[in-house]
Amino acid sequence: MELRARLTVISVTIITLAVLVLPLIAQAGNLSVEGLIEMLKSRDSATRREAVEALAGIGPEAKNAVPQLAKALRDREANVRSAAAWALGEIGPQAEGAVPALAKALSDSDEYVCQLAARALEKIGPPAKDAVPALIKALRHKGMFVRINAATALIRIDPETKDKRAMPVLIECLKDRKSIMHKDVRKEAAVALSDISPATGEIVLVLVEALKDSDDGIRIDAAWALRNAGQFAEDVVPGLIEALQDDCEIVRSHAASALSNFGPLAEGVIHTLTKALQGSDKRAHVGAALVLGKTGQYTTEAVFVITEALKDSDWEVRREAVWAL
Repeated sequence: MELRARLTVISVTIITLAVLVLPLIAQAGNLSVEGLIEMLKSRDSATRREAVEALAGIGPEAKNAVPQLAKALRDREANVRSAAAWALGEIGPQAEGAVPALAKALSDSDEYVCQLAARALEKIGPPAKDAVPALIKALRHKGMFVRINAATALIRIDPETKDKRAMPVLIECLKDRKSIMHKDVRKEAAVALSDISPATGEIVLVLVEALKDSDDGIRIDAAWALRNAGQFAEDVVPGLIEALQDDCEIVRSHAASALSNFGPLAEGVIHTLTKALQGSDKRAHVGAALVLGKTGQYTTEAVFVITEALKDSDWEVRREAVWAL
């Protein structure tokens, strides 16, 4: 019994070391893709998973393994199936041959496999267009991350028209505050929505609301996404001007960029920005001046504020003043 226990410990140690070291060895080129493909045929599930993880580490150079990885999506072990989906995503567009298998994997009994299958289709991009029907079905999946990955994949697969069926799901995810990982969900949604240009009225409304989120990352992505407000620019200006006073430097910068992205500012907006120059927040002063400067609509007051900000004791204020010049 003592010998068996020792052998068990040794076996577990070897497997653990293999999981950690094999991907590094493979990436260094000391273990061929062909050799890893052979390992995928092993009866031992741990060996198969090690091989898949090593192929993921190699990335696009493992394109010859795509047929075998597609077959691994039907492995009896969920951890092998999920690893195979991840590996195909790491290979990227060259994994186009696995699109039918990945589309089928969106209906896997394991939610994590579905999630990674959607991610892989996103990474493959336009060549994954045949998976669109399965991705649309996945928009109704019970798993929040499956839905958001499917929605993101639909947008990335068709970068020209942006599949509009994905938008309601992304908006729903951005509004989510109930799920355990709601912050991650909302951030992913904000990033995906930032790719949609021009934004729709509904998207603009939810992004303006997100400018008030307690999470810096959500506010950053919302401010960046609002640069695509297009015909709804007037509706987002008040929220972006308020964001010029945000505690987060990146939010302020993105808000200023979005405002300046709208082209020549209307007289009412110039008045609002000039009013912001009179407030008590130095960073809001410089942010407003930055917007006026980027659009070539400096006011006398804006020039004065920037000049004074160059002498401010706060180095961040001085730096932003330089940007505004």
